[in-house]
Amino acid sequence: PVILAVDGAATINGVIDASASGSTPGAGGNWSCGSSQGGNGSGNTARLAGASGGGGGGFGTAGGRAGTADTNGDNAPGGSPGAARGSSSLLPLLAGCAGGQAGDCSSAPAAGGGGVQITSSDVLDVNGSIRANGANGATPCGASDEGGGTGGGSGGAIFLEGTSVDTSGASLQASGGAGGRNGEYSAYFNCGGSSGAPGSSSSSSAGGNSISCQAGTPGAGGGFGRIRVLAH
Repeated sequence: PVILAVDGAATINGVIDASASGSTPGAGGNWSCGSSQGGNGSGNTARLAGASGGGGGGFGTAGGRAGTADTNGDNAPGGSPGAARGSSSLLPLLAGCAGGQAGDCSSAPAAGGGGVQITSSDVLDVNGSIRANGANGATPCGASDEGGGTGGGSGGAIFLEGTSVDTSGASLQASGGAGGRNGEYSAYFNCGGSSGAPGSSSSSSAGGNSISCQAGTPGAGGGFGRIRVLAH
């Protein structure tokens, strides 16, 4: 994670962006995630088979669960949700976790948002934007057949600290990424090209669960990150 320690007052008027991009995590993201990474999907991408999507990554809240792919009756389970981790104190300063891979696919899943801390020895005034969002999932395999979507990455961490902290004019973002859509051939079963589940945009909700389908299934949404503002 990135830590900016300022001797004196500090003002943020621009944009600090520690968000993930595709499979590239933000600063400190995807580190030591364990069960907080979304689970991988299962099944295969062959026509009339079906592969399930990946689960959403977790951090401040859990990720979502991907739906089951059951074209041939094998009921390939979707990726499991990444668990929440860390503490609301953001001590230590952790960041977000990746979603899961789609079944029968080695392509990298969506990454987790990074972690950023700004600590001022005086007043901290934030008027701009600080972002630590998770990346959206993709459809990496079987886009014209029955591939699943990868899970969305979780949001990361934003920690602001000073003798007083004013965020009244700020935009603070640590949302989870959406899951990737499923393959187009799933339209044969009236669920092809379905969007992945939404990522969480609230500290009180987990990432969204994706639909089940008689073919490939979309990825699940990533969980919300953590935001802490501390004045002392």
